[in-house]
Amino acid sequence: NRVLVRAPWHEYAFADDEVVVELDPGMAFGTGLHPSTQLSMIAVEDFLQPGDRVLDVGIGSGILSTGAALLGASAVDGVDVEPVAVRSSRENAERNGVGSIIRVELGSVGPDEPFQGEYDLVVANIIARILVELSPALVKAVRPGGTLVLGGIIDIKEDLVQAAFTDLDMSLIRRDTREDWVVLVYSKPGKNASG
Repeated sequence: NRVLVRAPWHEYAFADDEVVVELDPGMAFGTGLHPSTQLSMIAVEDFLQPGDRVLDVGIGSGILSTGAALLGASAVDGVDVEPVAVRSSRENAERNGVGSIIRVELGSVGPDEPFQGEYDLVVANIIARILVELSPALVKAVRPGGTLVLGGIIDIKEDLVQAAFTDLDMSLIRRDTREDWVVLVYSKPGKNASG
Protein backbone atom coordinates (compact mmCIF):
# COMPACT_ATOMS: atom_id res chain seq x y z
CA ASN A 1 0.00 0.00 0.00
CA ARG A 2 2.82 2.43 0.88
CA VAL A 3 5.89 0.52 -0.25
CA LEU A 4 6.80 0.80 -3.91
CA VAL A 5 9.48 -1.37 -5.50
CA ARG A 6 11.39 0.02 -8.47
CA ALA A 7 14.36 -1.11 -10.51
CA PRO A 8 17.43 1.21 -10.38
CA TRP A 9 17.05 1.93 -14.11
CA HIS A 10 13.45 3.22 -13.78
CA GLU A 11 12.77 6.83 -12.94
CA TYR A 12 9.80 7.40 -10.63
CA ALA A 13 8.39 10.49 -8.93
CA PHE A 14 7.01 9.22 -5.66
CA ALA A 15 4.51 10.75 -3.26
CA ASP A 16 5.55 11.98 0.19
CA ASP A 17 3.97 9.08 2.07
CA GLU A 18 5.43 6.36 -0.18
CA VAL A 19 8.41 4.23 0.81
CA VAL A 20 10.47 3.35 -2.26
CA VAL A 21 12.61 0.21 -2.32
CA GLU A 22 15.14 0.34 -5.14
CA LEU A 23 15.76 -3.25 -6.13
CA ASP A 24 18.04 -5.12 -8.48
CA PRO A 25 17.12 -8.77 -7.89
CA GLY A 26 20.03 -10.11 -9.91
CA MET A 27 19.77 -13.90 -9.81
CA ALA A 28 17.91 -14.01 -6.47
CA PHE A 29 14.19 -14.68 -6.15
CA GLY A 30 12.08 -11.59 -5.67
CA THR A 31 11.11 -8.75 -7.98
CA GLY A 32 8.12 -7.54 -5.99
CA LEU A 33 5.69 -8.63 -8.71
CA HIS A 34 4.65 -11.93 -7.14
CA PRO A 35 1.22 -11.77 -5.42
CA SER A 36 2.62 -13.47 -2.32
CA THR A 37 5.42 -10.92 -2.01
CA GLN A 38 2.95 -8.07 -2.39
CA LEU A 39 0.60 -9.48 0.26
CA SER A 40 3.53 -10.15 2.61
CA MET A 41 4.76 -6.57 2.20
CA ILE A 42 1.29 -5.21 2.96
CA ALA A 43 1.22 -7.32 6.14
CA VAL A 44 4.66 -6.00 7.14
CA GLU A 45 3.40 -2.43 6.53
CA ASP A 46 0.34 -3.03 8.68
CA PHE A 47 1.91 -4.88 11.61
CA LEU A 48 5.43 -3.43 11.91
CA GLN A 49 5.87 -0.90 14.69
CA PRO A 50 8.75 1.59 14.59
CA GLY A 51 11.69 0.16 16.50
CA ASP A 52 10.67 -3.48 16.01
CA ARG A 53 13.22 -6.24 15.57
CA VAL A 54 12.45 -8.28 12.45
CA LEU A 55 13.52 -11.71 11.20
CA ASP A 56 13.12 -12.50 7.49
CA VAL A 57 13.38 -16.23 6.75
CA GLY A 58 14.06 -16.85 3.07
CA ILE A 59 15.18 -13.29 2.37
CA GLY A 60 15.55 -13.70 -1.41
CA SER A 61 16.43 -10.35 -2.97
CA GLY A 62 15.66 -8.55 0.29
CA ILE A 63 12.41 -6.79 -0.63
CA LEU A 64 10.64 -7.47 2.68
CA SER A 65 13.72 -6.80 4.82
CA THR A 66 14.55 -3.56 3.04
CA GLY A 67 10.92 -2.46 3.21
CA ALA A 68 10.83 -3.23 6.95
CA ALA A 69 14.01 -1.22 7.56
CA LEU A 70 12.68 1.75 5.57
CA LEU A 71 9.40 1.54 7.53
CA GLY A 72 11.25 1.96 10.82
CA ALA A 73 12.48 -1.42 12.05
CA SER A 74 15.46 -0.94 14.37
CA ALA A 75 17.14 -4.19 13.32
CA VAL A 76 16.44 -6.75 10.62
CA ASP A 77 18.06 -10.17 10.45
CA GLY A 78 17.66 -12.21 7.28
CA VAL A 79 18.57 -15.75 6.31
CA ASP A 80 18.49 -17.72 3.10
CA VAL A 81 19.83 -21.11 2.03
CA GLU A 82 20.97 -19.68 -1.34
CA PRO A 83 24.32 -17.84 -1.40
CA VAL A 84 23.13 -15.69 -4.34
CA ALA A 85 20.21 -14.46 -2.21
CA VAL A 86 22.53 -13.52 0.65
CA ARG A 87 24.71 -11.51 -1.71
CA SER A 88 21.80 -9.88 -3.55
CA SER A 89 19.90 -8.91 -0.37
CA ARG A 90 23.06 -7.36 1.14
CA GLU A 91 23.63 -5.32 -2.03
CA ASN A 92 20.01 -4.14 -2.10
CA ALA A 93 20.16 -3.15 1.58
CA GLU A 94 23.25 -1.03 0.86
CA ARG A 95 21.62 0.45 -2.27
CA ASN A 96 18.70 1.64 -0.12
CA GLY A 97 20.87 3.05 2.67
CA VAL A 98 19.82 0.46 5.27
CA GLY A 99 22.89 -1.78 5.19
CA SER A 100 23.64 -0.91 8.83
CA ILE A 101 20.18 -2.10 9.93
CA ILE A 102 20.03 -5.38 7.98
CA ARG A 103 22.26 -8.38 8.74
CA VAL A 104 22.08 -11.31 6.31
CA GLU A 105 23.58 -14.77 6.76
CA LEU A 106 23.48 -18.07 4.93
CA GLY A 107 21.17 -20.45 6.77
CA SER A 108 17.66 -20.89 8.10
CA VAL A 109 15.80 -20.66 11.41
CA GLY A 110 16.20 -23.00 14.39
CA PRO A 111 18.94 -24.40 16.61
CA ASP A 112 22.49 -23.89 15.32
CA GLU A 113 21.31 -21.33 12.78
CA PRO A 114 22.86 -17.84 12.46
CA PHE A 115 20.31 -15.80 14.43
CA GLN A 116 18.83 -16.80 17.77
CA GLY A 117 16.50 -15.01 20.16
CA GLU A 118 13.03 -13.56 19.78
CA TYR A 119 11.71 -10.98 17.34
CA ASP A 120 8.74 -8.62 17.33
CA LEU A 121 7.93 -9.57 13.74
CA VAL A 122 8.95 -12.70 11.85
CA VAL A 123 8.21 -13.00 8.13
CA ALA A 124 8.65 -16.13 6.02
CA ASN A 125 7.62 -15.88 2.38
CA ILE A 126 8.65 -19.34 1.25
CA ILE A 127 6.69 -22.45 0.22
CA ALA A 128 4.04 -24.22 2.28
CA ARG A 129 6.01 -27.45 2.75
CA ILE A 130 8.98 -25.58 4.21
CA LEU A 131 6.74 -23.42 6.40
CA VAL A 132 5.30 -26.60 7.92
CA GLU A 133 8.79 -28.11 8.39
CA LEU A 134 10.07 -24.95 10.04
CA SER A 135 6.91 -24.23 12.05
CA PRO A 136 8.31 -24.97 15.54
CA ALA A 137 11.43 -22.87 14.88
CA LEU A 138 9.43 -20.01 13.34
CA VAL A 139 7.07 -19.89 16.32
CA LYS A 140 10.00 -20.00 18.76
CA ALA A 141 11.52 -16.96 17.02
CA VAL A 142 8.42 -14.80 17.69
CA ARG A 143 8.38 -13.03 21.04
CA PRO A 144 5.24 -13.36 23.20
CA GLY A 145 2.77 -10.87 21.79
CA GLY A 146 4.69 -10.72 18.52
CA THR A 147 3.56 -11.30 14.95
CA LEU A 148 4.33 -13.98 12.36
CA VAL A 149 3.67 -13.36 8.64
CA LEU A 150 3.60 -16.46 6.44
CA GLY A 151 3.63 -16.12 2.65
CA GLY A 152 4.29 -18.31 -0.35
CA ILE A 153 1.25 -20.46 0.34
CA ILE A 154 -0.60 -21.75 -2.71
CA ASP A 155 -4.29 -22.02 -1.84
CA ILE A 156 -4.48 -25.83 -2.04
CA LYS A 157 -1.79 -26.09 0.68
CA GLU A 158 -3.32 -23.55 3.07
CA ASP A 159 -5.02 -26.14 5.32
CA LEU A 160 -1.69 -27.90 5.96
CA VAL A 161 -0.05 -24.65 7.02
CA GLN A 162 -2.97 -23.57 9.20
CA ALA A 163 -3.04 -26.94 10.95
CA ALA A 164 0.69 -26.81 11.74
CA PHE A 165 0.56 -23.34 13.30
CA THR A 166 -2.75 -23.83 15.12
CA ASP A 167 -1.20 -26.91 16.76
CA LEU A 168 1.53 -24.60 18.07
CA ASP A 169 -1.02 -22.31 19.78
CA MET A 170 -0.65 -19.44 17.33
CA SER A 171 -3.72 -17.26 16.77
CA LEU A 172 -4.66 -16.48 13.17
CA ILE A 173 -5.41 -12.76 13.04
CA ARG A 174 -5.52 -12.12 9.29
CA ARG A 175 -5.81 -14.01 6.02
CA ASP A 176 -5.28 -12.30 2.67
CA THR A 177 -5.53 -13.77 -0.81
CA ARG A 178 -4.53 -12.67 -4.28
CA GLU A 179 -4.91 -14.93 -7.31
CA ASP A 180 -4.04 -18.46 -6.04
CA TRP A 181 -1.86 -17.24 -3.16
CA VAL A 182 -2.55 -16.89 0.56
CA VAL A 183 -0.75 -14.93 3.27
CA LEU A 184 -1.51 -15.77 6.88
CA VAL A 185 -0.74 -13.48 9.83
CA TYR A 186 -0.49 -15.01 13.31
CA SER A 187 -0.11 -13.55 16.78
CA LYS A 188 1.79 -15.31 19.54
CA PRO A 189 -0.09 -15.33 22.84
CA GLY A 190 1.33 -13.43 25.78
CA LYS A 191 3.24 -10.20 26.15
CA ASN A 192 6.86 -9.35 26.59
CA ALA A 193 8.06 -7.92 29.90
CA SER A 194 7.94 -4.32 28.64
CA GLY A 195 4.52 -4.41 27.16
